[in-house]
Amino acid sequence: QRLTMKYKDGVGYGFNEGATFMLFKGSRLNSEPTATCPKSARRERQRMMEEGKIKDWVLQENIRMSSPSAAASFIGGASLNGWDTWKTKKGKTLKQYSGT
Repeated sequence: QRLTMKYKDGVGYGFNEGATFMLFKGSRLNSEPTATCPKSARRERQRMMEEGKIKDWVLQENIRMSSPSAAASFIGGASLNGWDTWKTKKGKTLKQYSGT
């Protein structure tokens, strides 16, 4: 099930794989991280920009994240609960969709 999330000017596309979360190429990161952005998300954003995996705030390749929340925080640049942030095409949250 393809999932989407939006936060400020960030729009993410991905797929929950159980133990990990796949973020799809073309996802757009929020360009202004908030004060609540986890340090791990800030580090990953910086590293991927340096490696050319992010250009103009857009993901240039699919990347695997450790969880839906890590992926949501990475895209949103804020502390976000991925189970509530990621939604199906019909608007169900990942939490509702997966029944967790």
